[in-house]
Amino acid sequence: MSGPYLTRGEPRPRPFPRKRGHATTAALLFLTAPLVPASAQEPPDSVQPDSVLVLSDLTISIGRLRVGAVPAARTPFPVQTLRVDGGSTESVTRRLAGLPGVTLSNQTGSPYQSDLRLRGFALSPIVGVPQGVSVFVDGVRVNEADASQVHLSLIPGGAVDRVELLRGPVGAFGKNALGGALNFVTARGGEDTSVSVEAEGGSYGSVAGTVRAGGRRDAYDGFFVASYGRSNGWRELGHSQELSVFGKIGWRGERTDAWVSYTFES
Repeated sequence: MSGPYLTRGEPRPRPFPRKRGHATTAALLFLTAPLVPASAQEPPDSVQPDSVLVLSDLTISIGRLRVGAVPAARTPFPVQTLRVDGGSTESVTRRLAGLPGVTLSNQTGSPYQSDLRLRGFALSPIVGVPQGVSVFVDGVRVNEADASQVHLSLIPGGAVDRVELLRGPVGAFGKNALGGALNFVTARGGEDTSVSVEAEGGSYGSVAGTVRAGGRRDAYDGFFVASYGRSNGWRELGHSQELSVFGKIGWRGERTDAWVSYTFES
């Protein structure tokens, strides 16, 4: 009988001994393969520590992006600006009533305590009226803290340069801004020194006067206004008067604009 056979006590031969040699050779080639390109990445000439490397100019230009293409939350605020250029508080409120959607009424009988309504939302000095308009003077909110009522007589009408009307709802400007917001921007001293005097008169013994002065010198500017108004009213015991004094001093630098103001109302 020919062919391979085993006898008892003899060790079993290991089959296919050559495959381990092939696996070992393949493993060595796999380990040494990453070392070949690593040596080729080294630059032929090394850069000296004290040498200067000059890079070529790289110009990047980009155009404006459409607002709708920016993935961010945004709320547009359409602003309507009304130029006032001074006057009494009563005249300022009358000019506001000429804007679309703004109505003027008087529940107190005083010409200096008017009510404004913006598309039905009230702005009133009376506590209990649901206030729906926020009022600012130079960006500072002047609604009262208790019921958010607004006394327009405390705003120096003779110092107002313009009124910015933001139709609501504008929740970013705080509470009671469902109807919108009003920002009274006061004037500042101009390039030329100026002094002006204004006088007004009307029925029921109504008189008013305003004195304004302002100017600028170098980086400093100043503005001052004093106004007085009086009215007997259209009914008995309807007498009212108002005295307002306002001063503002500012400084303008290349990148800085600072000012401080003081208001006295009686």
